[in-house]
Amino acid sequence: WGSYHGYGDASTTDPAQRMVSRLHGFNVGVQELQPAQTPLHVWPNPASAEVNVEISGSVKNSELILRDALGRTVRSQPLQGERNRFDLHGVVPGMYVLALEQGGNRMTACKLLVQ
Repeated sequence: WGSYHGYGDASTTDPAQRMVSRLHGFNVGVQELQPAQTPLHVWPNPASAEVNVEISGSVKNSELILRDALGRTVRSQPLQGERNRFDLHGVVPGMYVLALEQGGNRMTACKLLVQ
């Protein structure tokens, strides 16, 4: 498989030292996420029967969408105001993403564990 010859770090003169590399300005191309414009507060989490959802900000034409780990929509509900209850009866236990969407655009999301 070959070998890797890195740079010495000047702390030793051992000829077997080969694993020190220096990377300056290394950019992996990962976009920094901006904080959510619309905070989403969900409790209790983990939950079993229902969760309380509180939204700060504009909720016109918005809906809550519960998605499984594969991104499939499990349940959705239009928002009624700043405080809502989201029913979880019949939802299989597991990890989900509860997203707030407005006009098909995701505003914010959070992880939700259903027991």
